Amino acid sequence: MTGYELKEFRKSHTLNQETMSRLLGLSKRQYQRLERSENPIKEEYAEALLSGEIIPKEKYTSCYGVPF
Repeated sequence: MTGYELKEFRKSHTLNQETMSRLLGLSKRQYQRLERSENPIKEEYAEALLSGEIIPKEKYTSCYGVPF
């Protein structure tokens, strides 16, 4: 999974960068660098994301943080 694919994954789950960085255990700045990179991300991050291990159960709106 590359940085571009990571960004698409995040957007498809309606998560912002701050939430994704917290789920991965990174600072927001570190996460932004991952998304900008054309290199593959760490295997452990990709496996956790693709297995659904770290994605929250409820989706939230981007404006109000209300589950729907």
